Amino acid sequence: MADTEERPSIIPASARRETWWFLGALGATAVLYLLPTPFTYGMILTGPAAAVLGAVALLRSRAQSGVVAYRVWVGIGMLMGLFSAVAGVTTIVFADVLSEYQSCLDRAVTQQAQDRCNDDYRDGVESVFEDLLERAGVSSTA
Repeated sequence: MADTEERPSIIPASARRETWWFLGALGATAVLYLLPTPFTYGMILTGPAAAVLGAVALLRSRAQSGVVAYRVWVGIGMLMGLFSAVAGVTTIVFADVLSEYQSCLDRAVTQQAQDRCNDDYRDGVESVFEDLLERAGVSSTA
């Protein structure tokens, strides 16, 4: 039986510890993304938390050379966490429209009814955008 030797990791122990926390927060964010609407609001917390933990892991590994792939993948994960936070905020902004769309699709039996739901959804999204633009003081030229 051959001896299994563990190779020493290039990544410092403190960075590895932060990486595990980062991966946990990123995993929680991914799970929340797959859950129904009330749970997706949690991405607003877990996404930025993952990004911060990833940044801390990168800072703790800054003195180490030869970990370019590690840094790239942690950077991509940080962007995913921030994107998920934006997706959570978007879900809150469009919560009413999404709720109405889902209930309309649940009632729609025919293709025409589904098309009508899609049209109502587009109108609702445009209405929310126009309202946001109006609140920001930007006029729509459409």
